[in-house]
Amino acid sequence: MTPVIQEVEPSVEQNDRASRRQKNEAARQLLKQWLEDTSGYDEQAWPQAKRVIEENRLSVRRRFSD
Repeated sequence: MTPVIQEVEPSVEQNDRASRRQKNEAARQLLKQWLEDTSGYDEQAWPQAKRVIEENRLSVRRRFSD
């Protein structure tokens, strides 16, 4: 009798893990890119964003301390 060789397909769980790894790596690369950004955009945009957040707060309490 010849042994039957079955092709084993990766389980759904293994596929999910591989997909999560790919997504996690993409997120790591994006964070790395953001941290390396020296364009100055965030330093320019933050004061305006902070002002708008403070102007539209729902309580008397300030969101940011200066």
